[in-house]
Amino acid sequence: DCIRLIFIKFKIDIKSRSKLTKPEYEASKTTDLSTRLQQWLTDREKTIVSVGRYTEQKNQKLLLDGFKLFHDKHPSYRLVFYGTDYGLKDKLISYAKQLDIHKYTVFHDAVTNIHEEIRNSSVFVLPSNYEGMPNALAEAVALGIPCIATNCPTGGCAKILDGGKRGILITCDNINETLNALKLLI
Repeated sequence: DCIRLIFIKFKIDIKSRSKLTKPEYEASKTTDLSTRLQQWLTDREKTIVSVGRYTEQKNQKLLLDGFKLFHDKHPSYRLVFYGTDYGLKDKLISYAKQLDIHKYTVFHDAVTNIHEEIRNSSVFVLPSNYEGMPNALAEAVALGIPCIATNCPTGGCAKILDGGKRGILITCDNINETLNALKLLI
C-alpha cells in the first residue's frame, strides 16, 4: 500500500519502472534486505546518493565524514547529493575539499526527475538529525535502492524502513554506524 501511494503521490513514471530487468523487478517485490542486496548491487553504479535540502537538519556533513573513511578502502565509489541550497551547499563543497574527497563528491541542485537520477545508485543515505516522514527515503525504497537512514525520534524513517527490514537504521550523528552500514551494503 505504501509503495502504491508513493507512485501516485510523487508521480513516478510507471513506464520507467517497466524498464527494470527481470532480476531488478523480482528484487523490488521482496522485503528481505539480504536478497535485495544480492540481486541489486551486482548491476548498480558505484554511487552513494543522498537527497535533501542543504541544511543542518539533513546532516550531509556526517555523510561526508563517513564517506571519507569509506572511500579510503573503496576508492571506486563516489558520493552524489541532490537538493535545494539553504545556505550550506558551498560550505559542504569546501568541507569535501578539506577532506580531500572533492574529486569523488558531486553536489547537484534539486531535480524534478530524481527517480531517474538515482535509480541505479548502490546505496541511498539519509543522515538527518531529525525527520518527519521523509519523501526522499520513501522514493528510494520504492525504487528498490538499499537504504540507510537515521532512526530519528519521530519514527518516520523507521516506519518507511519497516523497523529495519527494508533498510538499515542508524543512530543520529553516529559516524561509526554510518561507516559500518556503508560497508555492509557494498
